[in-house]
Formats: sequence, structure tokens, C-alpha cells
Amino acid sequence: MNHQKSSFWLTSLLLLLGFAFAVNYGYYTKASADERGNISVAVSPGKLNQSAPLLLDRAKQGQPKQWAQPDKILARYTIKNQSRQPLPVTVLASRFTVPVTLQSGAATFEKPTGQISRLIPPGQALRVNVSLDLSNVTARQQPLGQLQAIDTPSGSILGITPVHLATAQPEQPAAQDTSHEQHHGGGK
Repeated sequence: MNHQKSSFWLTSLLLLLGFAFAVNYGYYTKASADERGNISVAVSPGKLNQSAPLLLDRAKQGQPKQWAQPDKILARYTIKNQSRQPLPVTVLASRFTVPVTLQSGAATFEKPTGQISRLIPPGQALRVNVSLDLSNVTARQQPLGQLQAIDTPSGSILGITPVHLATAQPEQPAAQDTSHEQHHGGGK
């Protein structure tokens, strides 16, 4: 009877821990998705499309991310093929002042690089995960580089997306204490 009681409590404890882990993992996944910068660019052959800048903000990172990886920031870059034929596209991290890696699809054993080449079917999109290492970036550094979507066979640029780091608001100077100053009137 004692063995059944301990088995019941152990099973209950394991179920409770599993449930707590699932809830926390769901919360972390949603929170990290909200922290990630997202931008997309629509491309078609022979046409250059420049999107608005992808603005990355360290202040939008949640507390778990700030503790675990304060200098890593993630973004999602989506390239949509607006043409009626498959489009071979190379996505390139260009002119970056920080280390950048691009990944698409499931994680593989390939070493992530600053370039990805894929064939995008008509009307479909390629989603690229962009990871930036900001460990050597000052808080006020603004432009980081640009993401380019290039027509692989011709080498022509189809889309450009500038990537910027949000600058922190300048600190307000502290109010000066003037109580020790002496003021002299113009009289005797």
C-alpha cells in the first residue's frame, strides 16, 4: 500500500512539472516571437524594391532574453515572390558592422553564414531567420547593414532592406543643485 501511495505522488509530481514546463515554454516562445523584428519585401525579376528599414530594439527584449543572450538579437526577413514563375533568390547580409548569420528552415548541421540561396515558387515566400551579435555595438550606433535579395542567375538586386538599431533616448541631464551658489545684488 505504501508503494502505491509513493507511486501516485511521484506520478502527480511529474505531471505537474510537465504541465508547468509546457506553459513556461509556450510563454517564452510567444514572448521571444514578440521581441523579434519582422519585415518583408516583395520581389519580382527586373524590378528593385526597397523596403522600409528593419528596426531592431534591444529594449523590446524580454527579461529572460536579456539574461540569457543580451547581445544577440533575432529578426525574421520574408522575401515574397510576386512573379508567375519560380525565382532563384540569394539572400545576402551586406555591409554589416556586426557578425550576422542567416538561416532558413529547420536547423541543419551546415554552418550558418551571411548568405542563403533558395528557389521561391510563384506567390510563395522565403522566411529567413537573421541573428545579429551586438556585443561590440555602442548604444547609439544606428545603421547596422542591409539585407539584399538577389536574382541568383543574373546577380541583379531585387530587394534591399536596411537594418538599423534603435537608439536609446538620450539621458536627461540631472537637475543641477544651485543651493550653494551665492547671488549678489547690484547694491551695497
